[in-house]
Amino acid sequence: MLCFTLSSFILSIGKENLNYAVHARFVYHFVKYLNWPTTSKTNPKAPFVLGVWGNKTMYTELTQACAGKKLEEHPLEVQQISSQQEAMGCKLVFLGEKEQNQLSVLSKAIQNDPIVLICETAGSISQGADINFTIKDDRLRFELNINRLQRKSIQVANELKRLAIISN
Repeated sequence: MLCFTLSSFILSIGKENLNYAVHARFVYHFVKYLNWPTTSKTNPKAPFVLGVWGNKTMYTELTQACAGKKLEEHPLEVQQISSQQEAMGCKLVFLGEKEQNQLSVLSKAIQNDPIVLICETAGSISQGADINFTIKDDRLRFELNINRLQRKSIQVANELKRLAIISN
C-alpha cells in the first residue's frame, strides 16, 4: 500500500518547481512507516510533534497533511521551530534548505536521540541527515540512512526501504 501511495507522489519536477504538498505527504508517510522506541511515546495521548525549521511553505503544507491525524493514539502536531532547543522537543525535524548551515550542529545534538532529521539539500546525508529529499531523473526521491536511524533505535519498515535510495 505504501508503494502505491508514495509512488503516486513521485512526480516529474524540477528544482525550481518544488511542490511542498508532495514533500508533506512523504513526511506524513515517513511517520507511519518509521517506528520510534516506546520510551519516546510514554504518554499515549501526548502529541507526536513534527518540527519545521525555516520553510514556511513546508510548515503550511505539513500542517494540512497532518490535520486531524494520529500516530496510534498520539495526535500529530506540526510546529514551526527556529532553534536547537525547540528541535529537541520534536520526534521529527524538517530542516529547510536556507537553514542548511544548522545541519552539522543539529545532527550532533540529536545523534543519540530518537529524532528523525529530514533535509532537502544535496550532501545532507553525509553531513548528518537521516532522510534527504533529492531530485533524481527529474523525480522527487528520498535518501535514507538506515544505520543512523538504527543507532537512534528507530526501525524502518521494509516498504519504506524499498522506495528509498539507501545511503550509509
